[in-house]
Amino acid sequence: MTVHITSGNSMRPAILSGAELIFKDNCDRILKGDVIAFIDEHGSLVAHRVIDITDDGSDTIYVTKGDASQAIEYLPKSAVIGVVESVKYEFFSYSTKGPAGILFARMALGKKRRWKLLKRVTNIMVGFYTSKK
Repeated sequence: MTVHITSGNSMRPAILSGAELIFKDNCDRILKGDVIAFIDEHGSLVAHRVIDITDDGSDTIYVTKGDASQAIEYLPKSAVIGVVESVKYEFFSYSTKGPAGILFARMALGKKRRWKLLKRVTNIMVGFYTSKK
C-alpha cells in the first residue's frame, strides 16, 4: 500500500485537491472505471480514471482521463503504479469499491447530464464543508 496527497483538480468532484489517496501497488486486475496511479511525462504522480482498456497485440493499454479533464492518456500496463483503493479527507473517507466510489465511477463513465448534476451537488457539499472549517 502506498499513500499520496493530491494537489490537482483533474479528478474533481470524485477526488479533491488535498485528499489522501491510498493505492495498492502493482495491481494485476484493473477494470474500466478504476482510478489508477502512474507517473506522467513531468515525473509527477497522477491518479486518473480508466475509461477504456485495449490491447495493441503485445501489451495492455489503459486509456485514462481525469473526471474534470478533457485530456486523454494512453498508458501501457508497465506504466501503472497501482490502483486507488480509498480516498481520505480530514473528516471523512470512502472506498473506491464502495457505494460512493461506484457512484463516482458510474457517473464519470455515464451520461454527461447526470455527471453535471453530480458535479453541482458535490460543489455545493464542498462549499458547505470548507465554510465550516
